[in-house]
Amino acid sequence: MSKLTSAGSVGKVNNDSREKVRRYIRLTNLIPELLQLVDDGFIHDKRTYLTLGITTAVELSYLSKDVQKLVYYTIGYEAATPSYAQALRIRKLAEKKKLDFDVLEKILCE
Repeated sequence: MSKLTSAGSVGKVNNDSREKVRRYIRLTNLIPELLQLVDDGFIHDKRTYLTLGITTAVELSYLSKDVQKLVYYTIGYEAATPSYAQALRIRKLAEKKKLDFDVLEKILCE
């Protein structure tokens, strides 16, 4: 018999994997504005509806709150959300202290 972790137990009860439960828990580290993009999306204008995928949001959840705010404002400015690959690059650049609005703008415009 295998030993279940808390995330594994919750996942089993809800028919989800342990990893999916861990991702949901990680999302609690997002600023409310980014979490809103994951939960409900955001209507930018009549033509643009923005959403943020869970795996992308998990990567962004490792950023500081200040950097998350910068990402959120850049999303609004560019009317584009990052892909998972872009979120990975954003996270790496933030860790190296090489992330600012201009860099984010270039990444989101790709």
